[in-house]
Amino acid sequence: LLNALKHYKKSTNLNPKYLNAWFNLGVAYHEDNNPLEAINSYKKVLSIDPKHANALYNLGYIYHELLNYDQSEMYYKLAVQLNPGFYYSYSNLAKMFMDKGDYENSLKYYKLFLKENPNDVKILNELGVLFVKLNYHEKSLIYFTKALKINPDSIKTRYNIASVFIDTGRYEQANKILNKIIEEQPNNFYAYSKLGEIFCNLDDFYKGIKYFHKAISISKNNQNLYSLLFFYSNYS
Repeated sequence: LLNALKHYKKSTNLNPKYLNAWFNLGVAYHEDNNPLEAINSYKKVLSIDPKHANALYNLGYIYHELLNYDQSEMYYKLAVQLNPGFYYSYSNLAKMFMDKGDYENSLKYYKLFLKENPNDVKILNELGVLFVKLNYHEKSLIYFTKALKINPDSIKTRYNIASVFIDTGRYEQANKILNKIIEEQPNNFYAYSKLGEIFCNLDDFYKGIKYFHKAISISKNNQNLYSLLFFYSNYS
């Protein structure tokens, strides 16, 4: 990565109008966790070619990572205008709006994406998560179940379904899913933490807290697990 940065910097110094070098420099800076320099590089691309859709898209992505939702929205929408067929701009807009808390626009863009890509498991899961945030748990299960039919091995999808079952008090069904996940992935601390939630919700705090300790033994630096353990230990 360091060599790539040196190479592209040298190229842009030799030829300040070298568009591809500026673009690749932006990619390298982003991979190097230097978003501000990545932004500057992509803006250089746009100064040479204002209709460079990939540079616009990447700027939208970086501003989303920086939680600058207004800038992210602006660049994603410019990318969509230039390349309406690049549907991942729609899904990224949807995710950005969900993170922003604008669920109406998030739903709009997820549906636009799924109209052309109805079997995208990742986006079906994200839309399911959006309906959870809207407290439409049964509707979320429609999308999670569809995702699971497409990819029955998806741990993420099964975990999402188990989480909905926990939220709606269907603990036995959630328990079954989580134990199956642990069979396949014995070090899945998420599954152990969710089992901890189940048993604490059933007032079996001894068993629930044991599961939280198991989760922490796998993911020792996970502060969220310690917070859950502290909460349920005091709640009991």
